[in-house]
Amino acid sequence: AAIEAAYREGESKHKGNGKSVPALSVLKTPLRDGDLERPDDPAYAGNYFVNANATSAPGIVDADRNPILTRSEVYSGVYGRASISFYAFNSSGNKGIACGLYI
Repeated sequence: AAIEAAYREGESKHKGNGKSVPALSVLKTPLRDGDLERPDDPAYAGNYFVNANATSAPGIVDADRNPILTRSEVYSGVYGRASISFYAFNSSGNKGIACGLYI
């Protein structure tokens, strides 16, 4: 639903100089199928994941909201919560929906 909302909000970006807005199904999105994208990694088997980015490293806290200072405690496959937002992009003809990670 969040990806669809970002698509609707970003229709003008996706249209660019063209006559129409491309269908969401043909745009790049941050939602990934672990079985297709990472078939050799059992941590992704049977799961979807979201590819999110930030320009600087986000703060990391534990369940009690105490800062985690040892970055090695957080790695691919570890469950957690993140504050993210979806937005449309159109950069040099590369169009899609991206996911930003709040800091």
